[in-house]
Amino acid sequence: MEFLRFAIIHIGVPAAGSLVYLWLRNRMRKENIEEPPDIALFILFVTYGGWLMEALTLLFWRWSGMALLGIMYLAFIAPVVMIVLAIKLYPKRKLSPYHRGSFIACAVYALLPIPEVIWMSMP
Repeated sequence: MEFLRFAIIHIGVPAAGSLVYLWLRNRMRKENIEEPPDIALFILFVTYGGWLMEALTLLFWRWSGMALLGIMYLAFIAPVVMIVLAIKLYPKRKLSPYHRGSFIACAVYALLPIPEVIWMSMP
């Protein structure tokens, strides 16, 4: 049972995310999307997939140093990356639904830590 949990969380989730990303990238290429947001989508998949893996690790697996490093990235580095991506995608958001969706996903992620930081700074 332990190996099954490990395989689903640490192999299955990244594999499924990679397959969905590749499918979406190929779909954008077939539709001849102008300047497809490949890199932004990849970073989005890694980041949101990272949250899924952290949640599954917390619920069904053992917490580890690697999980802590993942949370540190997701909490401190990813918001900055998402702000940069949102700024870069803002002028392109009307090119396609893929650009718009990527922009919205980046902007939402970039804004999410604000209430948490405000709550943590309150006396």
